Amino acid sequence: MASARLIDYYSGMPKETVSVAVESPHTEWESKLLHVVHSHWPTSSLEIAEFLGHSVHTREEKRLLSSRIVYHIKKLVRQQRLMSKRFGNALVVWPYEVETLRVMHEMMKPVKKEGME
Repeated sequence: MASARLIDYYSGMPKETVSVAVESPHTEWESKLLHVVHSHWPTSSLEIAEFLGHSVHTREEKRLLSSRIVYHIKKLVRQQRLMSKRFGNALVVWPYEVETLRVMHEMMKPVKKEGME
C-alpha cells in the first residue's frame, strides 16, 4: 500500500535523469528562473514571465515566451533542479528540494494498518 503511494509521488520525476555535474552550468536566464521559482512556488511559466517583468499582453507573446520558459524548465527538471507537473495546459513547477522534503515527510508518517482504528 505504502509503495503504491510512493510510486504516485514519484510520477512527477523525470524519466531520464542527468547527472548535474555532467550538465553545463546554467545560463543567466536559468539562474533568474530558478530564483523566481524558489521565491514564488508553485508557479507556472506565465507567472514566471510576469515576475521577470516580461510583456505578456497578446496571445502570440504568451505563446512565444511560454515556450521559451518551458524549454528552460524542462532542462532544469532533467538536471533535478526543479520538479514539474502538468495540470491541463499549465506546467506547474516547484523547487526540487521541496519535493525531497515532502517525500521524506510522507515516509515518516505512521502507516495505518487496515482493520485497526
